Amino acid sequence: MLCILTVHGIGFQQAPSADGKVRGYADNLQDNLRRVLHDELGDDPLRSEGPSGPVYVQSNWPPFEGTREEGLRRLGTWVDDDQTNLTSETALAPGPSRFCHVALVYCGLEEAGWDPPTLAPMGALALPSALRYASVGGMANMVLQDIEGLLHHQPTKVSGSPSLRVRRDRPNDEPRVRPDQPAPAELVASMPTSGVADVIKQVEDDVGAYIARDRLRQRARGFVAEAISRLCTRDDIQAVVVNAHSNGTVIALDAIRLVSPNRAEKVRAFVTAGSPLRKYVRLFDWDTSVEQLPRTTRWLNFFDERDPVADRLDPGGTWRRGDPVPDPVTEHLFEAVGWSGTVAPVAVTDIQVHNLEHSSGGGLQAHNYWDNTDEFVRELAKLLRVV
Repeated sequence: MLCILTVHGIGFQQAPSADGKVRGYADNLQDNLRRVLHDELGDDPLRSEGPSGPVYVQSNWPPFEGTREEGLRRLGTWVDDDQTNLTSETALAPGPSRFCHVALVYCGLEEAGWDPPTLAPMGALALPSALRYASVGGMANMVLQDIEGLLHHQPTKVSGSPSLRVRRDRPNDEPRVRPDQPAPAELVASMPTSGVADVIKQVEDDVGAYIARDRLRQRARGFVAEAISRLCTRDDIQAVVVNAHSNGTVIALDAIRLVSPNRAEKVRAFVTAGSPLRKYVRLFDWDTSVEQLPRTTRWLNFFDERDPVADRLDPGGTWRRGDPVPDPVTEHLFEAVGWSGTVAPVAVTDIQVHNLEHSSGGGLQAHNYWDNTDEFVRELAKLLRVV
């Protein structure tokens, strides 16, 4: 099978409840993909309650109190100390399926709550580098587009759509459950889709914590890297497509750098949507080398000009937001550095989408790609068929 590995930003990975009353964050994406891939896309064979969906792998199990090994066991268990052989106890999809889908969930890897102090070091890094990221005209135009994206939002068309919903299952989350309130699963299921302010606050906290809290960064990317390593070692997985959204694109790229080259060869495609990677590179001086990303890997980057988080990722060199996009692109933002020191440019295929017109409402609609069935889901399904 080919495995789709979905990685969301920190704070948005709502896991499904055991009784099926709360849908997981990637369930809508699974439904949208199945409309194109039909029976070729398999559901988690172990989900017996509620609607079907992808395999959810949590960073510890039981959630918020267990161990990482128990959380990752669903993908297989190492049988030797040097981690060269893996035993897979359960299938990730029914036997006839051509595609399986795994969605990762961070449990206990996040900040305990909103952490405004992380915004200070983020601002200190970004302000002196602002003109490396965008021209003055580009900044002004970006602000106008961002305002349009922030103001254009409607109640979601799909009841309880979780694709861009701030999670509500963490022990510290409000509202607290009192004796006269419903059970936690029913409480979460009754909550409305996150508003714009909720999403923006979570994105800011997500980015700030990942930049300023090294312990969080190491744990999050280590979990994702371990999941990729186990998937790439499974005998029943022929190839892996990493599908990442928002700050999950940064975590996923960091994680791929940690995977051994022989395993990373199975990563045939890297899909980024609503990615802030250009901001990380230009504003925070993030590394542009992608050592373990195989040169045969296709990289597709979906962006909406009105998404405050997203950017083009392909133009490199001195290109700034607001400058004309060169055609053809001759300089690239990322590069692959070989073991001998050779450097090769990494081309990214930028695909502009229009989430305000084609995605569902609720929350920050311009940042919601997985419910854009016309421009994102169909392109993702097309990619899955050819890698």
